[in-house]
Amino acid sequence: MIFAMVSVEVKDNNGHALVLDEYYTIREKDGEKIVTQSSIPTDGTYVVLDDNFISTLTNKTELFRFIGKKNGVEVVNEVYEIQGDCCHVSKKSGSAVITVP
Repeated sequence: MIFAMVSVEVKDNNGHALVLDEYYTIREKDGEKIVTQSSIPTDGTYVVLDDNFISTLTNKTELFRFIGKKNGVEVVNEVYEIQGDCCHVSKKSGSAVITVP
C-alpha cells in the first residue's frame, strides 16, 4: 500500500535545513486550516498535503497555501496546486524547495 504526500524542503540562505516553529496548510477554497500529522520534520522537509485528504480531493484539483512561521514571524507563504485521483494526492505546481532569507 502506498501513502502519497506533497512535500516541500525549506532551507536558509546557506542551504541548511530550516526548522519552522509552526507550519500548516490553508485550503484556498474555504480557508480550512490543515495540520498534517504524517511526519515530524527534522531535515527541513514539510508535508503540504497527504493522502489523508484524498476523500475531499478525489478527481479534483485545488489550490492550497503552505504557511511556515519562525519566531512568531511568517517566513513561508507558498501556493500549491494539488490534484487527487481515485487514490492519491499529487502536486501539479508549486515549489519543491523554498529558501528563506
